[in-house]
Amino acid sequence: MPSSISTLPEMPRRPRELPASVPVCYCPAMPDPVTLPVLETPRLRLEPLVPAHATETFGPLGDERLYRFIPGNPPANLAALEARYGLLSGRRSPDDTQGWLNWVMRRRDSGEPVGTLEATVYPDRSSSIAYVVFVRHQRRGLATEGVARMVEHLVVDHGITLLVAEVDTRNAASVGLLDRLRFSRVATVRDADHFKGTPSDEFRYELRPVFPAE
Repeated sequence: MPSSISTLPEMPRRPRELPASVPVCYCPAMPDPVTLPVLETPRLRLEPLVPAHATETFGPLGDERLYRFIPGNPPANLAALEARYGLLSGRRSPDDTQGWLNWVMRRRDSGEPVGTLEATVYPDRSSSIAYVVFVRHQRRGLATEGVARMVEHLVVDHGITLLVAEVDTRNAASVGLLDRLRFSRVATVRDADHFKGTPSDEFRYELRPVFPAE
C-alpha cells in the first residue's frame, strides 16, 4: 500500500503533565463528546464519529472485501449501524473504564468519507488502535496518513505511552502500514481467532513513543 507519509510525524512537544498515579477509572483520553477534536492532515479531515455518519458509511461498509482478515461482517442494516455509532459516540465504555475514540476520515478536497479510525484507551495510558479504509480509496496512502495523525493526537494530547495493534498475519497492507509508522512486531499468536472457516494467526505490534531531549 503506497503512502505519502513514510514515518510517524516527529512529536512537537511532550504530552501534557499527568498525575504519576491514577485511580482505576482515570483516563486522560476520555473527553466529553463535545470536546473530541476534529483532526486534519494534508489530505484528510478526521471527524469525531456520530450517528449521522452512518448514512454515508453504510454503503461502503457493505463491501465483503473489507472483512477478509477480521471476524466482523457488514452491518445488517442502516438502523443497526446508527445504533452502533450512537454507542461509540458516547466515547466511554459502559463501565467507564475505557475511552472509545472514533473518527470518520473524509477527503478534504471532495468531502467524501474514505474510512474510519478507532482507538480504545485504557487507564494505564495504553491504547489499541484499528482502522478501515473503504475499498475504492485503498492503496493511496490514506490509511497511513490518518493513523499517523491519530497516533500523534493520542500521544501528544492524551499522554498515551503505549500503542498496540493486532493484525492477521495475512494482512500485508496493515503490516506494511505498521512498519512505516515504526511499530515493532513483538509477538506472533497462533490460532488467535477463528472466523470465516479458517484459523487466524495474529501479529502483535507495539509503539512506545520517544520524545527528543529538551
